[in-house]
Amino acid sequence: MMTWEEHLNWCKSRALAHVEKGDLEEAVLSMATDIQTHPENSINRMTLEMLVTAATFEWHRDGVRRWVEGFR
Repeated sequence: MMTWEEHLNWCKSRALAHVEKGDLEEAVLSMATDIQTHPENSINRMTLEMLVTAATFEWHRDGVRRWVEGFR
């Protein structure tokens, strides 16, 4: 099993690949769903839903990239 850090980097790389293709909605959905699959995930569903909503306010490539890269 991947460590939390490895998993987070994997999630980010998948989401950023969608950003590079210009598929911003898929980038956000990918990050939101992938991050929940690790047992050490400490982001509860309500918080994640709020973060996803926040990402839609920056619905441009640089904004979504910053949103993905901001996960720690």
